[in-house]
Amino acid sequence: MTAYERIINKEKREATIRMYGIIGRDVDGNQMAHDLAELDNEADTIHILINSDGGSVSQGLSIVAAILSAKAYIHAHVGGIAASMAAVIAVSADKVSMQDYAKLMIHDPFYQGKGKEKLSKKDVKALDSVTDTLRTILSRRGCDKDRVASLMKEETWFSAQEAQTAGLVDEVVTTSRKEELSNLSVPELMSRIMNEYQSSKKTEMKEIAKVLGLPENATEQQILDAIRAKETATDEREQSLVAGLLALGKKNGTVTEKNEERMKRLASADFELFAEMVTDTPDAGEEVREENENGGLTTRTSGQAESSRLSEVLNKVRKDKNGKGSPKESHNWDWYQKHDHEALLRMEREDPARFKALLDEYESSIV
Repeated sequence: MTAYERIINKEKREATIRMYGIIGRDVDGNQMAHDLAELDNEADTIHILINSDGGSVSQGLSIVAAILSAKAYIHAHVGGIAASMAAVIAVSADKVSMQDYAKLMIHDPFYQGKGKEKLSKKDVKALDSVTDTLRTILSRRGCDKDRVASLMKEETWFSAQEAQTAGLVDEVVTTSRKEELSNLSVPELMSRIMNEYQSSKKTEMKEIAKVLGLPENATEQQILDAIRAKETATDEREQSLVAGLLALGKKNGTVTEKNEERMKRLASADFELFAEMVTDTPDAGEEVREENENGGLTTRTSGQAESSRLSEVLNKVRKDKNGKGSPKESHNWDWYQKHDHEALLRMEREDPARFKALLDEYESSIV
């Protein structure tokens, strides 16, 4: 599993980071803080999906600093465990939501393998300073700081409802899995959520491999290489089509030396409009006989014949790009955001129903 994922929706100016695992081992907190700062320039809202039992305080505080300094609205979603430093990260967000089966824990920080009595005066002072900082963060939703201190000292675990009552989270999200998951132990719940995520990713990768004509056990790199090769082939086909349409435009007068460069830029920015402007013109040219579907001959002008052939190619390119006529759709919004964002933009224009279905599925997965 990667340390975390970055998913960006440029149209809605939203981003999502998945923070699963131990901070400092599975999650590079310093890198995540850097990425949050970068995303702050691209998104108005950043969602952080959390299933973590904590980890490095120093790396966690880097993430907290990035959250507190962000201009974007930060929404933390606890989908499993938010313990120790992960709880502090969650509470530092502008809004915190917990699934009704999730668990949250807060406690005093400590040096691994050392009791406070064995620390130097300098280390004790540093630890007290960090402890006060964590208490301040955890009391930002209205929970009294002295109360927070007492709860941290006792290493307190909360159910979602208890965390909301204590003033640590803003809302509890009702699910159909509360009875199934709420009685699991902390390690069991964290593992269950982690395994479900990893399993869904493996299934998705298998389906992607199948669509690409690869074996189910294809590696992620092999899948990425196949996708890039497919994109390259499609781009080359589109470039050939643009060249053909430009040639047709020169024949029928819609493309001239004066506007050719503008037409090329139009083809890059809005291919559909470019194709329409080039082909939707009065017919001209010599007569050409073509075989029709019934085996007979049809007489057309050369402009009609070439336009017809180019239209057929255009339709094929559209199908290749939006997936129509191909095996059942297996790519979700996450996949497109990471691997082919341009395809989402094309899908929004050419297949808005499919675009909306993927977007609705994605938005449902983060609440």
